[in-house]
Amino acid sequence: MDKSSIEEESTQEGDRTPTAIAALGPIAMLYNIDLNGTSRADAAKRMVEQAKVPLVLYLEDPSSPASSPVHGWWKDGPIKLPEDGRKLMGDEHPYPVEAAEDMASLCRHPDSGDFMMYGWCAGMRQPMTFAMENGSHGGSGPNETHAFALMPEDIQPPDPSRGYWRPQDLRSTARAYLRGARPMKVDNHRMPKTVLRIMTYNVHSCRGLDGKLSPQRIARVIARYRPDVVALQELDVMRKRTGGLDQAERLARLLAMDLHFQPTINMKEERYGDAILTHLPARLIKKGILPGPPSGKGGLFNPAADEPRGAVWVEIEANGKPIQIINTHLGLSRAERLRQVDALLGPEWLSNPRCTGERVLLGDFNALPNSAECKRLGGYLRDAQEQAPRHNPKGTFLKVRIDHMFLSAGLNVKRVRVPRTSLTRQASDHLPLIVDIDLPIKGGK
Repeated sequence: MDKSSIEEESTQEGDRTPTAIAALGPIAMLYNIDLNGTSRADAAKRMVEQAKVPLVLYLEDPSSPASSPVHGWWKDGPIKLPEDGRKLMGDEHPYPVEAAEDMASLCRHPDSGDFMMYGWCAGMRQPMTFAMENGSHGGSGPNETHAFALMPEDIQPPDPSRGYWRPQDLRSTARAYLRGARPMKVDNHRMPKTVLRIMTYNVHSCRGLDGKLSPQRIARVIARYRPDVVALQELDVMRKRTGGLDQAERLARLLAMDLHFQPTINMKEERYGDAILTHLPARLIKKGILPGPPSGKGGLFNPAADEPRGAVWVEIEANGKPIQIINTHLGLSRAERLRQVDALLGPEWLSNPRCTGERVLLGDFNALPNSAECKRLGGYLRDAQEQAPRHNPKGTFLKVRIDHMFLSAGLNVKRVRVPRTSLTRQASDHLPLIVDIDLPIKGGK
């Protein structure tokens, strides 16, 4: 008999749709029950007392499932949900109210059947399964309320005040993450107020070593370490080679941070350069292009050799005190870098009368710690990796140390990290450099 014959036979006048049961583990739904004048309450009572079903639920008014009260029967008599949820779930259940509300919601679903049978209620030692299977799950008992989920540390629950995840939360969060729709806002409340966390990170135009273009992956790296200030190098803005995306704006939006961008290359609508992102009060002081290589010293058979280099200077307020942050990306030749270092140490930047208070110079210097460039900077500022207690300086690019953070004498380094994880190793060709700095309390010395 084909499908059309079955449908025709089942809809003939006078034919009654047969009783059916749908079961999955400790939950079963009964359909098309002929009560023969018996009330729903009596039918539920008989299932409990004669068939030994632990709990049976039903709608008082099936014609209005959305508004109908949910009634039922169990070993101690009649119950009503969600009002009797705590009694039904027992004192050991961690979420009696939520479980009862879920049961009532399921009972009101238009496809839930005339009666719902549950294989567990308070006082039962061993839950009952209606479908014969190994490892049944899906009931309302306390053993069904705990699980584990492996996820990135920066993924925040939809409602942090609630303190737990629902399966629907996991599904919606995963879908939103895959679509890139949810900001990965930096959590600023876990760091003590007397600690300033600064990161410098060459993001390689947000293209990872796997060839994948992913600003969101870069944002995940940043958000995972919760910095207060982020200095980024090699950002593409509206460039065809990276899909015409404004990477600086996208990262700022994903991280819910303010953006200060300095383009070093401008080609009509396309730009390329460096940026400072922060959630702290900040104002832009200066941005500009640094000197290029001396005459006749360019041309290293590398397009990046003649690439203009720049810097962006922002003054932030941390704990009531101003701190000057200058982000830069120096050139590929030693002669060029020395000219750029001299410019940064000169009256336009670090020796500028406006560059008062504590200072931080950071970025991709394309120079090793023992280079003439770094030694020259070391005469005025301190290398954070060399100042950190109980820390061995670590490389940021192919195991060599070319990304640096230089600090003025009044800033004490508390901790330095160069995280080498599966995520950071793949997201860019550089690793981020993260420095925690002790800050005096406002009004202190």
